[in-house]
Amino acid sequence: MSERVTWETCPGCRRPAAVGWLDGDPVEFDCPRECPVPAGGLRAAFGPGHGGSHHPGR
Repeated sequence: MSERVTWETCPGCRRPAAVGWLDGDPVEFDCPRECPVPAGGLRAAFGPGHGGSHHPGR
C-alpha cells in the first residue's frame, strides 16, 4: 500500500500514469493504457534521478 500517489510520465506511452510511493520508493504503478512496468523496474523508471516528468494537479 502506498503512502502517497503522484502522476508521472509513463515510460511506455509517455502519458500521465499514477505512481504509488512508500518510504520514498516507488512501489505501485498504474497506467491508463495498461503499459507494463516490472516490479523491479519501478525504481529504475521512477526512483531518484529518473529524469521523468511529474504532472502536478492531476
